[in-house]
Amino acid sequence: MIYYKQVVDGKIVSYGIYGGEELAPNQTEITKSEYDKIVADVAADDKARADAAAKAAEEARKKAEEEAKARQATIDDYVAKVKAGTIKIADVPEEYRAEVNNIINPPPTVEELKSQLDSAQSAIDYLILNGTGA
Repeated sequence: MIYYKQVVDGKIVSYGIYGGEELAPNQTEITKSEYDKIVADVAADDKARADAAAKAAEEARKKAEEEAKARQATIDDYVAKVKAGTIKIADVPEEYRAEVNNIINPPPTVEELKSQLDSAQSAIDYLILNGTGA
């Protein structure tokens, strides 16, 4: 077995263990301890990059969570003001208006819509069976 590395512009671009007899012209034979050090260095670099990416992701998650809490607090404040009558929904900035309106005037639930549809269907059925009364 031959341990090797390939260096381009002073940087190791590949390394490995070769089972043949001769290395390619651009590969240099190294000792097992040199090979083990390269493997350890690459693993340490990979871990450092992964740790940095995880830290950045966690910071982004925390920032997004803080922004969401701040937004919800602002929405809650506008909801309280509208309910108290100190402002109207039209006074709520456009950015928050739809959410504030949905809290104060929630859209009908599926059950409510089904009930309304059933009531309308009953009225139509009555008119069809009994005439319009005209």
